[in-house]
Amino acid sequence: MAWRRIVHSFVVLAAGLGPVVAGEPGALSAGSQTRLVPGANPLRNIALTQLSATRERPLFSASRRPPPAVVAREPVVVAPPPRKREIAPPSLSLVGTIIGEEGGVGIFVDQTSKAPFRLWLGEDHDGWRLQRIDRREVTMEKEAVRAVLTLPQPGGASGEVRLLPVSARGVPVAEQH
Repeated sequence: MAWRRIVHSFVVLAAGLGPVVAGEPGALSAGSQTRLVPGANPLRNIALTQLSATRERPLFSASRRPPPAVVAREPVVVAPPPRKREIAPPSLSLVGTIIGEEGGVGIFVDQTSKAPFRLWLGEDHDGWRLQRIDRREVTMEKEAVRAVLTLPQPGGASGEVRLLPVSARGVPVAEQH
């Protein structure tokens, strides 16, 4: 009988099936002595009766389902703020300036109607307010934009209109330092 145990142990080791168990071949008991072989399955020595969690929660039952899949929410698209509408330059041509002690007057021609008119300092036309009058130019302002209108050069067709963005301090952006 001893040689049977030795042969059985040899077969088990040669097949790599697990540990060698002292006692009857194939029989496991709570009091049996076990010796683990390196690389063998350590759970082979545990009796199924000791694995109560396996009976209570079987792997393939309806109650053991994976957690529900996380559904990715669609990204929230934030609309860009509306663009500031582009402010068109005044449709005016400067034809003259008068500077006096009580202020000044700008003489203009409306390009759409070709009608001449005058504006005193502080008056407005189509939302453009006359802010400053110099000898050869006037400055008009509308919202956050300043327009500098210049008198035409002698022999020239019309004067120049330059638009300058204005900062929160009321200073043209080009002049800030």
